Amino acid sequence: MSYDSRAPTSQLKKLDLYGYNPQHITELLKKKNNSIWVGKVKRLELKSYAVGILPKLKLHEENVMEEIVLDACRPEHITELRKTENKSIWIRKTKKLELRGYAVGILPKLRIHGENVMEKLILGACHPEYLTEALITKDKSIWIGKVKEVRLEGLAKEIENKLDFTLIEPDVKPPLSLRLRTSS
Repeated sequence: MSYDSRAPTSQLKKLDLYGYNPQHITELLKKKNNSIWVGKVKRLELKSYAVGILPKLKLHEENVMEEIVLDACRPEHITELRKTENKSIWIRKTKKLELRGYAVGILPKLRIHGENVMEKLILGACHPEYLTEALITKDKSIWIGKVKEVRLEGLAKEIENKLDFTLIEPDVKPPLSLRLRTSS
């Protein structure tokens, strides 16, 4: 199968994959990284064992995702991801990134576009073992970029010093009445 990156492509509104049994993803894990073409996707949600296939997915080079949600409640859900190099999973641009459970620990593996401006980053961890992978990184080594809102829930606050981000003001427009008065 060949792919021409210049060819027009449609955009998938939502790709939700749930793998509650390891057999659900066995065949996908045999694929090479970046070999499963998904193209342009607005919202990507991977839960349980399905989180493990993230490196296998190939996004369109111009993709800007509205939201990525990764949720892994057991250590075996991210076994394959632990084998990948840091900053090797190219998620490109995304407006909202939400990682829950053990998925918080794979944050160092993700590579975000250098010009990305994220609306919201949500990290949720209620057990210390969820953070193991992130805690062993150097301070400011997990590049996030510009973010308008950061929510570190539960124990996720413990990795704040590992994150490299610039908090920016959200786009707030003055009320219409003020805009009308100042424009005259």
